[in-house]
Amino acid sequence: WLTGRYRKLYRQYLTPTHRVIPLAITELGIDGGSTHAARTGGGWRDFMSAGEYVRQLQWYDSLLRADNYTLGSTIFLMDDPFGWDSFLVDGDCANQLAAYMKP
Repeated sequence: WLTGRYRKLYRQYLTPTHRVIPLAITELGIDGGSTHAARTGGGWRDFMSAGEYVRQLQWYDSLLRADNYTLGSTIFLMDDPFGWDSFLVDGDCANQLAAYMKP
């Protein structure tokens, strides 16, 4: 339900009235609130490996690329975790993402 819900807004309200505007997803990732786990909080590191997370991000990228009005997205969190360590994208995860994005 949470992933791609922007499409509902575009389909129901913007596209029919010819008001399709560019969309930037300014924060994305996986946390306890977006899993089937009973608990909340905690970042992707609490739920999966770096490889699994990168595969989730690649899938989401393919979803965004399917919509011509999306500009892109920003992954939470690439630097200075300050208490958000379980969300930090670094090391193996960052290397896998860089390899995916390399032309």
